[in-house]
Amino acid sequence: MNLLKYLFTCLILISTIGASVAQSYEEEIGFTFVKAKYLLDTDRYDDAVREFNRVINEDPTVEDALALRAYAKYKLSAYIGTKKDILKYIELKGITPEAISLLAKAEYQLTEFDAALNSLTTALMMIEDDAELYEFRASIYMDRDQQYLACQDWEAAVKLGSSKALVSAKTNCGYRETLPPSPPVSENRNEENQDGMYAEDMNEGDLSEVKESDEIISDPEINRVLTTQDPESNMGNQEAPVIQTSVIDSISSSEIIVEEPTVDPRLIDESVNSIEIDEDLTLDISGQGLGSRKLLKQPNILILSDEDGEVVIDICVSRGGRVVTATFNQSESTLGRKSLVSLAIRKAKDFWFEKSDLREQCGLMKFKIKGT
Repeated sequence: MNLLKYLFTCLILISTIGASVAQSYEEEIGFTFVKAKYLLDTDRYDDAVREFNRVINEDPTVEDALALRAYAKYKLSAYIGTKKDILKYIELKGITPEAISLLAKAEYQLTEFDAALNSLTTALMMIEDDAELYEFRASIYMDRDQQYLACQDWEAAVKLGSSKALVSAKTNCGYRETLPPSPPVSENRNEENQDGMYAEDMNEGDLSEVKESDEIISDPEINRVLTTQDPESNMGNQEAPVIQTSVIDSISSSEIIVEEPTVDPRLIDESVNSIEIDEDLTLDISGQGLGSRKLLKQPNILILSDEDGEVVIDICVSRGGRVVTATFNQSESTLGRKSLVSLAIRKAKDFWFEKSDLREQCGLMKFKIKGT
């Protein structure tokens, strides 16, 4: 009897310890996940990836850990890793608008344009407020000589506030943000009355004769009247020149002059603002007039590297002067170490520019580093 009590007590203790360990394990995973999200929200993408690794190695189904790690990798321009994580996430969780959008962008960056076009089109069926999706698809269409479709996507991106798309739409599509009202058509009352007078002077027999002998065809492109009758019969009909003159005057009076679209000169200003941070780092800001836009706030920057090179960040600045987006430009960069890229992105977002009446300006911020 005492032995049974002892065994029963041991079982209770083991169960309690097991439950405590399981709860502690879940709490640890939860804490690591929250920490990883915080690092992601503060643009510390390299650190965020490491923390998400710990979570996913234990349990890849924890909330949206795979999708969030994919996003952090995308910000670090690790596009192959982004695609792998998103495909695994879709396999486990199914397709979501955010997942297909990120997959489309990764495929575009990997120059897998056939797959990217399919993914972009699918993503735009679910998401209609992401200008970058329209920009990427427009670029693919333009490369395939499908200019009409490209222009449609650029115009959609412009409506979402993209200054990049605005320049492309104006340059390639003749896009205008606001169309001028059509000029009023001037009416010549004297000519109308004159036409009416000639019509009244013609009796019914004359009118029927004209209908039977003449087939009048108006050609608006060259503003003339063609007749099927012989030149001799034309000479005998005195009313024909009057009708022809009336048609020409009517067409010329309704001509509409369309002005050529213009691009704001600031958006094509490629001036460079070069800032020497210290003897090992110089910063160049350029593109869409950003090099000429005054800086109001400049963060303290300390970047150390063993080798010379450049880390280039694509930035977009709002009307109020805030850097609203900062992404790594792999094609323009010569250095791609994750820690350098993550630091450059964070520092780029700490810059503030003076206010502007332009909705948005996008350009490049180059971190030119001298190795130590």
